[in-house]
Amino acid sequence: MLRNTVGKQRGLLVSFFVLTFAITWGLAAFVVLVPRLSEALFGKLSAASPVFIVAVAGPTIAASILTFVQGGWSDLRALYAKWTQWRFGVQWYALLLVGIPLVNYLISRVAGHEPVPNLSTLPSLLAFLVLEFVLGPLGEELGWHGFALPRLLNRYSPLAASLIFGVIWGMWHLPAFFLSGLPQSKLGVPVFLVRAMFLAILGTWIFVRTGRNVPSMVLFHFMLNVSLDMFGVPQRALMVITIAAAVLAIALDRQVGWFRKADAAAASTLGARVSPAAGG
Repeated sequence: MLRNTVGKQRGLLVSFFVLTFAITWGLAAFVVLVPRLSEALFGKLSAASPVFIVAVAGPTIAASILTFVQGGWSDLRALYAKWTQWRFGVQWYALLLVGIPLVNYLISRVAGHEPVPNLSTLPSLLAFLVLEFVLGPLGEELGWHGFALPRLLNRYSPLAASLIFGVIWGMWHLPAFFLSGLPQSKLGVPVFLVRAMFLAILGTWIFVRTGRNVPSMVLFHFMLNVSLDMFGVPQRALMVITIAAAVLAIALDRQVGWFRKADAAAASTLGARVSPAAGG
């Protein structure tokens, strides 16, 4: 019974990652291989292009499909109900809403960088915030942290789960670095991939300490993207700060149990008690 449950969860994880990459990388291949047709259907590729928005939503689309196939409408509703769980500690709200933008602002000022977008009017600010929310938190987090990471945490220690997730998450972004018209095309791939692994550790830290709360990760992703793009934070300096913050989280917060593998029997019991949408 335990072996069947473990095998099923492994199969779900593999299916999720394969389907997520198929959606996102498949759309990227479509843009590259048939550019004229792509532009005729969706317009010139940009961050606001429909094809890019759907590609970014690959993780949530994949999680939704697999959840529905496994458990039907009830499990799909349970998956999307995670969006409503906004109750977590005020200290985490302070870190996410104030701490992250403050740190990124200070990095930018020390490095002598100026704010990038022109947000002098309310409409431009609102458009910027909406686009930042759609391109990342809205399309990604229900898949990454509502579906995939809970299952990784049920199989591996938090540190191992973070590193596995960080590598996959970083690799998933790669097509955007090679498509002109997208913001990632101006970034360095090696620096981004290293930062992704340590950013995944920080994300897991917040996720575990807020009780595996998906909205906390939505805010984490949103405030990172907003402050990075708003302040023009240099990538290398950001990578160093991210590594330092992740190392501190591992060294100072032992309650997370960074090196302890989840008990297989407990994970099996959890998996039998909660629906697939809940990450069991």
